[in-house]
Amino acid sequence: MPKPYLALTARGQARRLSRLVRAALPAWAVKVRRVRLVKHGINTVFRVDTPDGPLAARVMRPGPDAQLPAAYGWMRALADSGVRAMAPMPTRDGALWTLAGAPGVPERRKVALLTWAPGRQLPRAPTRAQVHGLGALLAQLHAHAASYAGDVAGVSTMRDAFHGPLEPLLLTGRAGVSAASSPRADSLSLATPSLRALAERAQRALEPRLQRLYDQGPVHLVHADVHAGNVHHARSGLTVVDFDDLRLGHPARDLGICAYYLDKLAGARWADLRAGYTSLRPWPIPPTWHIDELKAAHCLSLLNDVLHESPDDPAIGHAIRRFMTRWEATISGYLGWDGPTESPE
Repeated sequence: MPKPYLALTARGQARRLSRLVRAALPAWAVKVRRVRLVKHGINTVFRVDTPDGPLAARVMRPGPDAQLPAAYGWMRALADSGVRAMAPMPTRDGALWTLAGAPGVPERRKVALLTWAPGRQLPRAPTRAQVHGLGALLAQLHAHAASYAGDVAGVSTMRDAFHGPLEPLLLTGRAGVSAASSPRADSLSLATPSLRALAERAQRALEPRLQRLYDQGPVHLVHADVHAGNVHHARSGLTVVDFDDLRLGHPARDLGICAYYLDKLAGARWADLRAGYTSLRPWPIPPTWHIDELKAAHCLSLLNDVLHESPDDPAIGHAIRRFMTRWEATISGYLGWDGPTESPE
């Protein structure tokens, strides 16, 4: 009898998903020459070589997906307008994805076929020119979204501290695991009392201001997950990928998310991001907000996403445990607090 999917190593999971992708690909009118793994994590991506060039097959984990039609519609519109973004390839039936299964994978998975992003992922320490280009890319996304008239049904709003379709587990206290699993350990067990207290305190401090920011606008589609792993660089420029975390939000919060992932870079790089952005459109972060507060807001939402996953999942467990061990120090540092029991100045 084969091992349960979640008992496999990450490599073993990817092998089974490779069979699932091959079962899905006949839904598209493409001639497949070769299928190779690119990465396996929350989602899994394979390179599909065809006579006309490479494409990307994306295998999605089970879970909330109401925003996917809007995300893929915006990706197509961005690519059609000249903004460098991966775009979905319609199936023979005109759908944006198909459902497929394979032996040893416990659920049928959504599989999408997308245009290929040339080059490589941005390095963890991008050059100043790359950060400047990243700022310009964000400005292009925001400028396009500000006038985009496409369907945004099903997209979660980024008004509150805990945003998105997932239940705020820190507030409800219920143990949660992703729908992608059989019984397993959940990350809520890693949420210590001090972390809970700190998260609740940060929410009380930030949420009224986040709600005012949203209500005052502007509000439009934002990528909500721009980091080095979701941007490819090549001689032809930068290309943004992975719109799964799409939100309706203020562009300042999108920049706060990007800043969180650029956090370890020197201050000059932050200036480069801003210079790249303002080369195309006005800076959207109000003077009443400090960028570290926006980073802290992203930490709250990211924490909730992490609590819905399992630290025992070999594909992402190491990242979950690393995040959970540093979260308290990170949020306290952003907000200038020594710990969860102290009041901010």
